Amino acid sequence: YMKLKLTLFFYNDFGIAIPDKFLIYGIDVSSYQEKIDWSKVKAMQSKNVSINFAFIKSNRGLEQYRRKLQL
Repeated sequence: YMKLKLTLFFYNDFGIAIPDKFLIYGIDVSSYQEKIDWSKVKAMQSKNVSINFAFIKSNRGLEQYRRKLQL
């Protein structure tokens, strides 16, 4: 166990605080988001930060997520 001391910076372009100096950045997606435009997520960039991955919870039923996930 190692406690990390993170420095957060608020990025107006994303509307959230993001840790400084990580190698990759991602987002957490849930059923609370409506339809997600993945091309816009991929294009999101502010300074040296871009979104590289998404966590998507997948244990609530296939039909619920089939509606949300349109590749």
